[in-house]
Order: sequence, then structure tokens, then C-alpha cells
Amino acid sequence: MNNAVAISDLPMPHPAQDPILPKEDADPILEQENGPKIVQIHSSDCHDISQSVGKIIEEKQRLIDATLNNSKKRYHPLKGSDTILITSNVFNAGYLFFEGIKCAAPGAEKIPEIALATTWFGILGGAIDVAVGVICLKEAKEAFASGDNAKGWRLAFEGALYIALGSLICLSSLSAYIGVFGGITAFLAANPWIMPMLWAIHSAPLILEILRTLAKHWEEKDIASNLKLDELQEKLSCKSVDFETIENHFKGTILDFDEIRKKQEQEQLEALSQRVEKIQMELGPESAVTAMKLAKAILDKKKDDAKLQIKELQGRVEDWKKIYSIRLGLQMIHVADFALCMIGMHLPADTQIMEAAQDFALSLSYAAGDLPINISKPFARNTPLIVPKVDVSKLVKAEQTSEINPQSAVS
Repeated sequence: MNNAVAISDLPMPHPAQDPILPKEDADPILEQENGPKIVQIHSSDCHDISQSVGKIIEEKQRLIDATLNNSKKRYHPLKGSDTILITSNVFNAGYLFFEGIKCAAPGAEKIPEIALATTWFGILGGAIDVAVGVICLKEAKEAFASGDNAKGWRLAFEGALYIALGSLICLSSLSAYIGVFGGITAFLAANPWIMPMLWAIHSAPLILEILRTLAKHWEEKDIASNLKLDELQEKLSCKSVDFETIENHFKGTILDFDEIRKKQEQEQLEALSQRVEKIQMELGPESAVTAMKLAKAILDKKKDDAKLQIKELQGRVEDWKKIYSIRLGLQMIHVADFALCMIGMHLPADTQIMEAAQDFALSLSYAAGDLPINISKPFARNTPLIVPKVDVSKLVKAEQTSEINPQSAVS
């Protein structure tokens, strides 16, 4: 019996059924509500790597948009992450400002308005810091789920300390109304180094995380440096561009897809998803998508698009480094505060002016440093929004469901 299969019997591919990038007129909010976008999963021995890259870009961008547009998670008046982080900055800045006034002018603590403001900024600020700790623990769970274990452990540690510090500040301030908490206030007053020490310990893991990231940039061992974007831009600026040579530019980098292109589509999607998560851990989710768009432009031999993506990626990387440098400086203020506190305890002279300067410096760091970053840089702040990993199995399941019930793809 002849088991050969005629060419005409084989299923023919339908490129039009393989969406690569979102259509310009697509409604992103509707796509977010409907869940993962259905993609076509084939079983060919060697699928077009460009289509797989496009599907990963599309799904990761959908997840980024869904995370940013999740108003309930971010801006809920009682449990929104952005609401809590921003109000924490405001109340911590206010509490330290009034503490600074009391140190700079000892008689100021007898002014009822200043005493009342200090007490209530402490009570509310401490309670909000406890909520910040809970947010850190939630984001730690998301970080573990996306595979970023280092950030997950850091956020878990930070969350536990936020809860402890917030509780101390809140209960100490409540002693003005509830005498049973007076012992906490007396203990902290007798040991003024304890709170600065706890804040310095709280900052230590974050400082190490930031330094590890910045050290890669300084030594040019980070993902962006390995891509040699300036050199790639020069190659693309030539009148005659050999895209095979351009693809070889990525050899040994995270955008080297030689092994991935040999796999079936589902395996390609899994491997590409892992690459995206690795870039996200180091440069953030938006840079991860931009890097993949650059790779796709090269695969599709689109010179002008590739040049635009290089420029965008370079801008995102520089912005990421700038924010990390600012965050490092802000955390070092806490370490310096603890060091000055220990020095002041051994100085024979009155150190109230120095203590006031420390309080004012910390207040300014919250108001002019942490607050703008928490508002404008949700992926780069100390307690970042975590974008979930692309779940390829859900994409496959969505495709299988659409084959069984075609109406599900439309609804």
C-alpha cells in the first residue's frame, strides 16, 4: 500500500489568520477585558520565528497595558497600590518635617497646631506604612510568579520591615491619646538610634539590588551593552544593508534566535517568553517589548523600523539607569541618617540642629524624590508594578477553544 501523502492533501497555511501585531484600530481596553488574545498555534516542524516574536510582543504589550490600566488595583481609595504609596510619601514627608521643626525650635512642640499635626501625621503615616508593607508582599508574590526570585525576596523582606516600622510609628504617636502605648514612645526616646537603624536595614537589600543593576551598566555587561546598539545603528545607516550580516550581529546575545527558530511554534513561544522575562528583570517590561520589536524589524528586514526601535530602546535604557541612580541616592540618605545619629550620640555638644537637618533631608527625599518616582515611574519605583509573564499555555488553550467553538473567538 502506498502511504505517500499528496501535496494537495496537506493543509495550506493561511498567513492572514496569524495576527502578528495589534491592528491600529483595535480596542486595547476591549482586548484586556476579553483576556489573552487568541493566536493561531501550528505544528509545523519549523515555524516562522518572526510570527512567533510578533505574538509575544502583542501579548506582552497587552499585559503591560492591562497592568497600567488596572484602576482598581492602582487607585482604589483604600487598597490601591499607587494610592497607598503616594499617600505614604506625603505623610512620611509631613511627619519628618514637623519633627524637624520641633528639633530646630524646641519651643515649637508647645504650639498646639504643630503638636497635633506631628501626632496625626505619625498615626496616619504609620498606618499607611503598614499598608505599604502589605503591597510589598503582594508584589513579591507577583515577582515570584514571573520568575524574578531576587526581587521577590527583596520585596518580601521590605514588606515585613514596613509593617514593623509603620506599627512602631503609629503606636508611638497614639501614645498622645492612649497611655498604654507610652512605653513605646519612652523606649524610642531613650534609644533614638533604633528607628534610623531599622530604616537603614530596610534600605540595605534595595541598595544591593540597585548596585547590582548599575554595576552591569558601568561595566557594560548588561543586556543593552551586549547588543551594541550604536554599532548596529551604523550598520543600518549604510546604503546597502545585508540583513544576514545584521542578524549575525546578535550572535551570543539575548536576541540570538538561531536555536529557537528550529523549534515548533509553541516551543518558540515558550523560549521567547523566557527571553522577554529576562530583559524585563534587568531593564523593565517596556524595554523588553522594545527589544523584541527591534528583533522583529531585523527579521522582517525593515531598516527604518529597526533604526527607530534602536533609538527608542536606547532612550528607555538611559531613563532606567537615571531612575536607578536617583533611587540609590535616596536610599543612601537613610544610611547617612543612621550614621549621623550614631555620631551625634557621642558628640558632647547639643545636636538638635543636626537632628533637625536630618529630619528635613529625609522629608525632602520623600517629597522631591520618592513621590515623583512613585507617580510617574510605576515599573521602576522601589515597589514596582509587576507585569505578569506571558502564559503560552493560555494562548494554546484559547486556540483550542476557538477550534471547538468558533463563536468564542468573536465574543
